[in-house]
Amino acid sequence: MKGDGIKTKSTTGVAKSAIKAKDPASPLFKFSIWHVALIFLGLTLIFHSAILFGGKFLWEDFVEQEFPFRTLAATSLAEGIIPHWDPYVFAGMPFTADIQVAFWYPFNLLQSLFVSGGYLSPVVMEWFILLHYAIAGFGMYWFAKKIFEIDDWSAIFAGVAYAFSGYIVAQAIHQMIVYHIALFPLVAYFFIRGFDSWKHAITAGILLGIMYLAGHPQSTLYFTFFLALLAVYEIVYRARQKNPAVDGSGLTFWPIVRMALPVIIGLGIFAIQFFPAQELASLSRRDTITYENSLDGSLSLGNLLTLVLPRLFGVTNGAGDAQVPYWNGTYYLSWETAIYIGVLPLFFAIMAALMSRGKKYVPFFAGMAILAICFALGDHFFIYRLFFKLPLFSKFRTPARMMMLFSFAACALSGVGLADALKWTGKKWAENKSLIVASLVALPWLLAVLGMLHATAFLKGVPDEANDSISWAAGMAALPVLALIVLIALRYIDQLRGQLFAILVIGVTIIELFNYGMLLNVSSDDPRDLFRQTPQVIEMLKKDQAKELDRARTRLGNQMVVKRNQGAYDRIQLIEGYDPLVLQRVFPDMANPAYSMDLMNLKWSIASDQKSSFGERPNYIQRIKLYYLADVLPDSQALKVLKRDSFYDYRHRILLEEPLTGTIGPLDSSSFATITHYSDNEITATVKTKTAAVAFFSEVYYPAWKAYIDGKPAKLYRAFTTLRAVEVPPGEHKIEMRYESSAFATGSKTTIVTLFISLAALTIIIIRERRRVGRTSSSAVGQTSSSAHPV
Repeated sequence: MKGDGIKTKSTTGVAKSAIKAKDPASPLFKFSIWHVALIFLGLTLIFHSAILFGGKFLWEDFVEQEFPFRTLAATSLAEGIIPHWDPYVFAGMPFTADIQVAFWYPFNLLQSLFVSGGYLSPVVMEWFILLHYAIAGFGMYWFAKKIFEIDDWSAIFAGVAYAFSGYIVAQAIHQMIVYHIALFPLVAYFFIRGFDSWKHAITAGILLGIMYLAGHPQSTLYFTFFLALLAVYEIVYRARQKNPAVDGSGLTFWPIVRMALPVIIGLGIFAIQFFPAQELASLSRRDTITYENSLDGSLSLGNLLTLVLPRLFGVTNGAGDAQVPYWNGTYYLSWETAIYIGVLPLFFAIMAALMSRGKKYVPFFAGMAILAICFALGDHFFIYRLFFKLPLFSKFRTPARMMMLFSFAACALSGVGLADALKWTGKKWAENKSLIVASLVALPWLLAVLGMLHATAFLKGVPDEANDSISWAAGMAALPVLALIVLIALRYIDQLRGQLFAILVIGVTIIELFNYGMLLNVSSDDPRDLFRQTPQVIEMLKKDQAKELDRARTRLGNQMVVKRNQGAYDRIQLIEGYDPLVLQRVFPDMANPAYSMDLMNLKWSIASDQKSSFGERPNYIQRIKLYYLADVLPDSQALKVLKRDSFYDYRHRILLEEPLTGTIGPLDSSSFATITHYSDNEITATVKTKTAAVAFFSEVYYPAWKAYIDGKPAKLYRAFTTLRAVEVPPGEHKIEMRYESSAFATGSKTTIVTLFISLAALTIIIIRERRRVGRTSSSAVGQTSSSAHPV
């Protein structure tokens, strides 16, 4: 695309000495695309070697949520089942509709091929996750090289900074975020190329859809926001061109269409996940969030110093042996505020913003980096409050996550800054600006070394040991800061240039980033062992639930018999779990909690005594039960009755929110009801009663579940504000409940149609291009032959 790189007609904002080079720049070695791919693959394997080859493991949310959920997803798919419903956590909740499960992400689907013995190995998961760091590095290399038209060395430098920067490294325990960050450079490349190419626009849309399926709604919003602003910038840029006919960069209708096309295609592909996720989101506990709650995970002004001093506030690491544990807030803020991209990348990004404003996209990327910082500051700056008033932005907390856009923009600019330094052959590179910027970057380190930074300046009431993290941070930053000073000084006096300068810059950056993050997420705890800490309890529950449908409560406060999502891992039905999107209503909120547990079919429970013993509960209600007396109250009144009336006769009277179609009763003492088939997506029961009754199911109510009696649709009622019920006529009947989500049906059809049209259009365009090239080649050969043999 014309106009992607340097403006040829203007040198606005570029120092004049850049034009008057004293001698030609020495040529730089050029890499093949396969060389670069192998470089990033090799760096990734080295960076994560302790996990990939050393018997170590990822930790925290990887263990608590992602590993058990991935295991359930992969093992179900290996059996040919799409697990729409997860009956194993929180007494049952939607599974594939949970966007953070990322069931439809292609790399997650592939993991089902590696299921062995009914389980997915965490090693398989870790390989899939960590290889995305190579994708991130290569993607940034390709983006910077092609969009900013820089040399291979500078593009590799940008890729190294991006792939191993603080944010993506610290988020290794959140696979969804890693996937988004890794794929976005390639999405952005095709998005920009797509302004003038249908082929690239369609490819951008397909990649964007895949990225959306990776399953992190906040990243989805922020990266889409980036693309939207980029499109606006492109429109404004083209509208301001004085000679659009000359450089081909004028603003017409079709480029605007191609700007919107990738997002349209991306959302179409995402529909299979998006529609069910919207249905779940409206019923989950995260549907609303206050402004004050959303500020959790904001950057403080002191956090900006960690761009140079990455361990300024200590760290939370996988091994749990940090020299100084994180002290500037809750432990998880350690990874949410990890904004370090490296000292040299930071320096060159700033230099690009100052010295290369004439390049088309540099002002936009510099502006996005600044905007991301202002947003991430939360209530410390006014920008975030303005965004919180906009649609969608008010749905999320942790403003610091906007720094993923800072990482992308700043790392891309770092490649531009290094490329300019390599091309500049005159003395006093960038006049005095390089020395000023280098000094400003080094200033926080100098203050730390001189003992002028104190922990109490950032957070009141911290222990004296917190000051140790400042000296620790200064020690870590010593190499890159000193290297910055030496390398820039030598470059300033023109004693270091070309390939050697690039090698030293890249080498120092690799060392500093590897030193920063190589062992950050390394844990000695094998997730499989953590899920086998109480094997006797697990095996007992599995055997008992194979004979009889029942549930267990394995957690009471901080006391846990098994892991929080043990249910999903071992397919045992529990009433607790760990998922931010848990439904608002999991079990009836009753005045007497024991009554609620009876209705939840809770047979096994951890006791509330000091020993936290685990045993069988008496009087629990079976999974299915026939009622012959019913109370009908609107939802709000039903909630109040259960919460206030500690003597409600829940064993003989069922509480419904809608009137029945007929009259039930009287009691039939000879009636029976039993579950004959139970699976994740379908339940079958047989009932026999002489009089009309209501069949109560101790299953969490969700609108995607549909009821059938003898194959005919039946109304599914909400019972006890949370559970399910079906009105049953006299006689013997077969009751079926099936998970049939209209949202999923609509979404899957939309995804299939979008993929078919996109791939068909892309195929047609490629075939036409090849035929056009073939005809051109044939014509050229014919002309050559005619001129060689004139008639």
